[in-house]
Amino acid sequence: MARSASAYALAANDLLTGALVFWSQEAGWCSDFTAALFASDPATLEPLGSAEEAANRIVGAALIPVNAAHQPIELRDQRRLQGVTLALRTTASESQQDFAKAA
Repeated sequence: MARSASAYALAANDLLTGALVFWSQEAGWCSDFTAALFASDPATLEPLGSAEEAANRIVGAALIPVNAAHQPIELRDQRRLQGVTLALRTTASESQQDFAKAA
């Protein structure tokens, strides 16, 4: 069942660092989601994303639908806010020899 968004935030990746950034209330990019500008009309933010991509400041501008508490609705966006995911060895049985065989 689809949930409706009460607002939207504009997210992208900084072109120089690759960091996840959000269009902020101060009309610039920030890395803090809580400082993002939330707009009830997605048409308010879409032109900003296009203009910033054209100016080569960001890449991959996307709108994040959020609920009334400004939390992302979509699982993809929830995971994206949690940061980078890395695969780590979790048991002693996963030895260097196991990794060497895979290479």
